[in-house]
Amino acid sequence: MSSLEKLNNLIDQIKDAERKYYNLEYKYNELTNRLSIEKSKLLTQLKLKGKTFEERKAEILPYLESIMKEKTELKHKKNLARVDLNHLKRKYQMLSNNSEQDSYKYEQLKLPLDTSPSQDPILDKK
Repeated sequence: MSSLEKLNNLIDQIKDAERKYYNLEYKYNELTNRLSIEKSKLLTQLKLKGKTFEERKAEILPYLESIMKEKTELKHKKNLARVDLNHLKRKYQMLSNNSEQDSYKYEQLKLPLDTSPSQDPILDKK
């Protein structure tokens, strides 16, 4: 596989990783908002029923814990996706730097040999 093919393949992988990361980030933010809304809605409903704060907290805690567990798992997946994305970007940077160096070396090989006399007086004295 040539360098160009490797770079193009890596670009596709980066795009997929970015999509995955931003999708997970969106879901995480959505879940955070839902958690906040559910919490205040439940607390308000229970407050209207005349329950104390401790009673309200005890009633909604199991429900909120399940959402919080889901949020924690999503955060973990999001962090892993970010690590994968950063790894792919570094790999792309390395590959693109290598291909630039290769193309530079290739350009150097294509230059005609300099047959003009040397400008260095020490080398001119033979």
